Amino acid sequence: MQLTKPYDAKKPMVSIVLPCYNGAAFVTHTVSSVLEQTYSCIELIVVNDGSTDESEKKILNFASDTRLIYHYQENKGVSVARNKGMEMAGGDYILFLDADDILINTTIEQMVDFLLIRAEFGFVTTKAIEIDRNGDRNPANNWRGVTDNILEDILSYNKAVTTCPSAYLFRLAVLKHNNLRFDEQLSSTADRFFLQQIAGHTKGELLGGSPGLLYRVHEGNMSGKITNALIQDNLLYRHKTLAMTSIPSGLRNHFIYKTNYIFAGCYYKTGRPLLFLKYLFLALIKNPGKLIKHLLSKKN
Repeated sequence: MQLTKPYDAKKPMVSIVLPCYNGAAFVTHTVSSVLEQTYSCIELIVVNDGSTDESEKKILNFASDTRLIYHYQENKGVSVARNKGMEMAGGDYILFLDADDILINTTIEQMVDFLLIRAEFGFVTTKAIEIDRNGDRNPANNWRGVTDNILEDILSYNKAVTTCPSAYLFRLAVLKHNNLRFDEQLSSTADRFFLQQIAGHTKGELLGGSPGLLYRVHEGNMSGKITNALIQDNLLYRHKTLAMTSIPSGLRNHFIYKTNYIFAGCYYKTGRPLLFLKYLFLALIKNPGKLIKHLLSKKN
């Protein structure tokens, strides 16, 4: 594959870390979206996290492009894969791209241009729009990245925002200086917790204009199906979040209520009535008025 622009050693290097576990269905399009960026001074670090499908074959189809760096490891989870990619990264900036998402071809260039002139920001984010497994867009579902009100947006479960790391370009020096890594005990919630940790060290900005990320929603999404593993991951995430001392009391109380309500719904949907009643009761104790309002809205 030819470079879209001549390599320029004077430009900042962007490291794009792509963890992949059994992503053969989409990884070709994802890798292509990186290598076809208008900003060519990149390295694409693909961490194959023990895939058992044809992911490796599809990734290595791009081996002729010297910007591709391939690493295989036994399956250890997405957080370990992201951290491994971060250790390997040699860029000035870093983006963690999921193996089923698509970057619009001008996204990296726009992000780099912003960070070059705005040194006070530790990261920049973009808008995202949903695509299905066939790549068809659903304009009704779109989100923005979090910026300055990180804790409030995440802990209030603001439906307008995305915590998907594919939508964020970070200064690598900021992450390394503050020892910021993905929590390797978390999986589907690791991106939320990572951003919460960043909140205490730097701030970001949202690019204007059209979405820079196509976020794929399909039956294989890690958070798309309620399983016991997903619930346990969220319970651990809540425990770790409540251990943070930087959360204002009002937001902390709202987070406790909201997660109790969410867990009640999860246990109801998975047919576990005792746990459903437990968390519904805990939500009632925390905020009876809000719970009644939620339940009434469900009936309408």
